Amino acid sequence: GQTRHVGGEFFTSLDLLQLASVSNQQLLLEGSYTFVDTQNVTDGGLFEGNDLPYAPRHLARLGLSYASQAGLAKGLKLSGEASFTGSQFADQANTVNPTADGTNGKIPSYWLMNAYASYQVPTTALTLNLKALNLFNKTYIASRAPQGIFPGAGLTVLGGLSYQWGGKEFN
Repeated sequence: GQTRHVGGEFFTSLDLLQLASVSNQQLLLEGSYTFVDTQNVTDGGLFEGNDLPYAPRHLARLGLSYASQAGLAKGLKLSGEASFTGSQFADQANTVNPTADGTNGKIPSYWLMNAYASYQVPTTALTLNLKALNLFNKTYIASRAPQGIFPGAGLTVLGGLSYQWGGKEFN
């Protein structure tokens, strides 16, 4: 059927060190917010006016990142973020209370904390990367489809290398 999507996004970024007239370093404070209102608009349909499944109305992110191009920390980038996902429905009927099999019911909102680090080795094209997602190992519902509650990923730590050679990056 037909659906309607209305919303807006807001993003802002502020370099705190630039305000203090510090060069060769960056301390960014970033924030974003997304609002989306989605509805079924089928004429006379069973689910007319209901929110679309898996479409949270509110998403937000607040991050702080540091980057240096001078001194011992040259090539170092560190960042952390808190991300918010608003509550959402798992089915067209917009069932609020969970069913016994876990396939229907509202999915509660949740916050996650993530951290990132990278370091470009001086005088090389090699960059080391580290990413930690869901730092506090928060348990949350990511989905109820297809066969019941599916938890989101727990603490996940990923590391990697990237190398730039001849203008191409290899990861």
